Amino acid sequence: MKKLALLCMLVLSTCILTQTSSSAGDRVIFFAQGFLTGADFLNMSEDQRQLHTIGFYNGVTMSPFFVKEGGDYVDWFKRLPATGLRVSDMRKMITEYIQADPARAKQALNTLCWEALKKGLEKTESGSK
Repeated sequence: MKKLALLCMLVLSTCILTQTSSSAGDRVIFFAQGFLTGADFLNMSEDQRQLHTIGFYNGVTMSPFFVKEGGDYVDWFKRLPATGLRVSDMRKMITEYIQADPARAKQALNTLCWEALKKGLEKTESGSK
């Protein structure tokens, strides 16, 4: 339970996204009104989705450093970059996973990201795209 609470705290830290537009140089900030949902993710710009994906990935891969008990529950997650997947590929996996089922738009985004990336990794490692 401690691990899940820690993971949730790390993922929540990604709820505030900052993006700098390369053309206008203006700053866009997204403030969540609580837990993000699949719909929130789909309503983000591609750059905001990219930043959220990076934040989610970094939060999950850092979480074992804050857990004192044995066992690494994110071993599969650490294999994502080793497969050659880029953050943009992960962003696409999350987007497509949410869009595949309209009910996912109301679900918690942190859970959707976890499920999408796990299923995406399984497909990648099995050789199907």
